[in-house]
Amino acid sequence: MVALGAEAGPTVVRDRALHREWRLVRDQEHPERPARLVEIPWSPAATDASPCRTAVPQPPAVRAGMRVTMIRKGAMAEIRLRGTALGTAHTGETVAVRAGLGHAVLRGVVRGPGLVELSGEKQP
Repeated sequence: MVALGAEAGPTVVRDRALHREWRLVRDQEHPERPARLVEIPWSPAATDASPCRTAVPQPPAVRAGMRVTMIRKGAMAEIRLRGTALGTAHTGETVAVRAGLGHAVLRGVVRGPGLVELSGEKQP
């Protein structure tokens, strides 16, 4: 939750996870009473520079040295092999993988964590 101070006008409390927002309200007729929170409609603030707005970089789906499953889909069959990634890549990127049998180096596209779809080309 983020509390916006006097620089943003009246005190506003924002909960980005719940997408809810409250304003701190004091009763003008009874100033001795404590202030209370009144819910207001959620409005994403374009000028709010809180740390919650910064993008968190996604970790790679495949790291060098990681054991991966390689798949190759055909019209009538699906082949699955185990291998070791030779590079680091995010989902959608190409990575080289050393196959377990024969130590052939194959290239494929990362489809998810530890999952590489083979392109069928053998590396020299």
